[in-house]
Amino acid sequence: MKIQALHIYGFGRWRDFPITLPANDFVFISGDNEAGKSTIRTFILFVLFGLPPKQRMHYQPKTGGPVGGMLVIHTKNYGEVRIERVHDRNNGAAVCRLANGEERDERFLRELTANLTQAAYQSIYSFSAEDLTELHGLTGEDLGEVLLSVGLTGSDHIYHTNKRLEKELEDRFKPKGKKPILNQQLHALEEVDKQQVVSEAEVLQYQQVIEEKQELVDRLEEVDRIIQRQRLKSSSYVRLQKVLPLIQEYHQIVHETYQAPVQTFPEHGKERLHRLQESLLPLESEHRLLLSKWKEKRHRKDQLQVESSLSLDKAIEILEKKPSYDQADQDAQRLYDSIRRIKEQVSSELDELHIDEHELREYDLPFYIEETWRNLKNEAQVIDGEEERLLEDEHALTRQKKRLKEQMDELKRRGPNEEEVVQQQKIVNSYVQEGAQGEGSQLNRVEMTIKEKKAATKRWFTVSVILLIISSLSVFFVSNLIVPFVIVVIGIVVATAAFFIRRTASEYSQLLESMKQKERPEELSEADYLQAKQLIEQYDKARGEYSYMKDRLRQLEHETLIISEKGHNLKERKQRLGALIDEQTTVYPFLSSLKSGHWEQLYHLLKQVKEKQKEADDLEVELKAVQQVKADILQALDDFYSTQNGEAARQSVSDKFAALATWVEKQQAMTVEISRIQEEVAHYEEELQRVNHQIYPHQTEKSNLLDRACANDVEQFYEQAMLVEQKREREKHKEQLIVQIKSMLNQQDQSAFEIWEKPKDPSGLAVEIDEIDRELQSLEEEQKSLQENIAEKKHRLEFLESSEQHSKLLHQRSVEQSAFNEQAKEWAVYQIASKVLKSTKARYQEKHLPQVIKRAENFFMRLTLGKYDRLFIDQNAAHLVVQDEQGHLYTTNELSRGTADQLYVALRLALGESMSHTIQAPFIVDDAFVNFDETRRKVMMELLRSLSNKNQIIVFTYRKDLAEEWNGYFLPSGKTKSRIRSQIGSINDKMFSD
Repeated sequence: MKIQALHIYGFGRWRDFPITLPANDFVFISGDNEAGKSTIRTFILFVLFGLPPKQRMHYQPKTGGPVGGMLVIHTKNYGEVRIERVHDRNNGAAVCRLANGEERDERFLRELTANLTQAAYQSIYSFSAEDLTELHGLTGEDLGEVLLSVGLTGSDHIYHTNKRLEKELEDRFKPKGKKPILNQQLHALEEVDKQQVVSEAEVLQYQQVIEEKQELVDRLEEVDRIIQRQRLKSSSYVRLQKVLPLIQEYHQIVHETYQAPVQTFPEHGKERLHRLQESLLPLESEHRLLLSKWKEKRHRKDQLQVESSLSLDKAIEILEKKPSYDQADQDAQRLYDSIRRIKEQVSSELDELHIDEHELREYDLPFYIEETWRNLKNEAQVIDGEEERLLEDEHALTRQKKRLKEQMDELKRRGPNEEEVVQQQKIVNSYVQEGAQGEGSQLNRVEMTIKEKKAATKRWFTVSVILLIISSLSVFFVSNLIVPFVIVVIGIVVATAAFFIRRTASEYSQLLESMKQKERPEELSEADYLQAKQLIEQYDKARGEYSYMKDRLRQLEHETLIISEKGHNLKERKQRLGALIDEQTTVYPFLSSLKSGHWEQLYHLLKQVKEKQKEADDLEVELKAVQQVKADILQALDDFYSTQNGEAARQSVSDKFAALATWVEKQQAMTVEISRIQEEVAHYEEELQRVNHQIYPHQTEKSNLLDRACANDVEQFYEQAMLVEQKREREKHKEQLIVQIKSMLNQQDQSAFEIWEKPKDPSGLAVEIDEIDRELQSLEEEQKSLQENIAEKKHRLEFLESSEQHSKLLHQRSVEQSAFNEQAKEWAVYQIASKVLKSTKARYQEKHLPQVIKRAENFFMRLTLGKYDRLFIDQNAAHLVVQDEQGHLYTTNELSRGTADQLYVALRLALGESMSHTIQAPFIVDDAFVNFDETRRKVMMELLRSLSNKNQIIVFTYRKDLAEEWNGYFLPSGKTKSRIRSQIGSINDKMFSD
């Protein structure tokens, strides 16, 4: 079967579009991207196999019209057959018309296509770049299985069907899974079986539950009796805990009475002692006051005698030297301020210059160094000025060159087009000379132009050779290399211009040939003639301006070379200046931080600084003499204070003199004060004797009272009195406690707890109460638990007597078993389908696959340029294996993506060739080789050409060169271009570039 032509009534972007394919069997259909190539491929499949209604609507033309069209095919048995399929006719069924006018239906078309479905046809006879893109998304293992499936049927449907069956089997059952349906059904059956076993056990446990209930009731009665006893015991202990503080207080009073016996005590002794104390108190206060003042005066007298000194004369002598010290201090401060001011000025000026003061003292500044630094500054200024002028000249030349280039580009852009000039020249020539004479004049004019350009070429070449010879000779006679270099550059420019003029002449020759083949233009008016003449004059003027600008640009380049040579000389001069500056900075390192232009000024500053340093040195000598006078006076003052009071040494000098004056006055006043205090001490001694005589009788009576109470002092006497009173209070309080305790505890509890013999320990009592409470709580919890268990047993008995759980579990198990059986049947169907698929696949491999693999091996070896020479199936792993020329074996997941694409194409071609004995259908390839390099593409084209001897090959591609090479069909792009306009436009560009 071979497709000869097609007519698209309406399909996607195509409407009323006929195509007649070339007569050969290797057909190329070329078009740009988005030109509709894939739409035409889909149209061919639509006419041969049809499409569902919804998919047909996707290809409804935007401008309206029917969806459908016609294919013209040639068959071996029926000759030419026209197949027509339209969306809204015959429910989208095809109509086949034979050469004799007979019409056939869809069944006839199925016979022509050997009952292939569209999917089967695409699997064997059609593939595209999308198939290779999907191939790139697979893993290595999946890639091997897909390639093997392609080798079997030309499609990956077997691979996807097998994966779908495996997924269905895994979704229904896994040996160790939980989520599959059968696993869940098995788990549900197991749960029902467990519940059924429990239900049967419950029926047998009815009598056992009755016995357990009776045991719980008996235990509950016993616990109730124990709880009653524990509550009575807890109540007694709580009452004891409340009265325990009173009991402890009672025993404490008994113990204190036993431990503190009271001795004899005088009658009314406390009142008598109180009266004596009132009499003695004023006398004793007066005695203490007099004694305190006597001691104070004695202490003051002793202190003044200690503070008095024998160095009063020496202190007065030192005090007389204070005016001399003040004058020396003022002089020292004045000198110090002057020295500090001078040093700060020196330091400030040197810091600004970044020079160390000690470093400056080491340097000597001879008289001639100022002149040396001035000459270096002047030389640097001259060099900087010349360098700045050269830089300005260079920038000016750069701006001029840039402006010239912009003007040339603007002139080229807005100048008349060469194609238009040629056309207008023809108009002028045609208007001047009519008929064949005018045409001949125009051709003569072009021929004259060509001759002139050839002559100009010879002249330019001669000039360039002469310039080159002159430049060669000037090398031997001229010392400066710039002149020969400029001559060589001009010679090269002249030779280049000659070359482009010669090429322009050649292009004009080609234009002349094309003009000779054209017809004479139509008659033109005078207005056309004047307009054409004006355009030609503008073109000639633009060419003249362009040529002048090129000459000016070459002149600017020459000036740039001259400026470059001046810059080189200036650089050498600058280097010599740098050497002299480096020499000075080596001798005087502080000059490295300053520019040479400031060195002369620095010289004067340094001279001034050295003079100030000398002035500061003289002042420092004078300062040392003044400080020596101060030091002598201060030493005498410090020596005096070191013998009197060491702490004064830490005071300032003025404070020391002030303190010395105060000390002299104080020493003079001490003598008068010591005499006065001696008289006061004698007076206080007489008063003390008088007070002691009045105290003696009262003191004697007080001693008698203390002896009778066996007390050593008044405090102990009052303690004895307090003990007597406390004993009377304890006896009274003890009787009150006995009454309170008996009112709170009955006689039985008093005897049981033995409260009068020994009190209970509070902590031990609290522990016993906690223990009783815990036992009571435990019993109550046991009581509650027994009550709950008894209620549970009652509920259990009622449930067992009325429950239908056992019968419901039997019914539930029957339902679950039925559901499991249904799911097991479905799983078995998928299991059988998977085994049948694998068995069919294995039989097909044994029968047909070796032949396909053999053909694919030949194609694959040619596509890989002999790198891989063998292809076979690993029987153990059921995977494709390839062998390279060195005998190394590779699985498909070890191949590169490009090699895997070539293997895929080889398998598809081999399968199609193997099926050619069944049906010789056309191969349809849609840009499947865009990623192939040029060598493999050529091999691929040869393979397809050899296959076209048996089957028609239709290749859709965006590459027009392939279509031209194989005389293919070009889809319209909506744009037409004139080859002559393109040629003249290219000549115009070249002329402007010249």
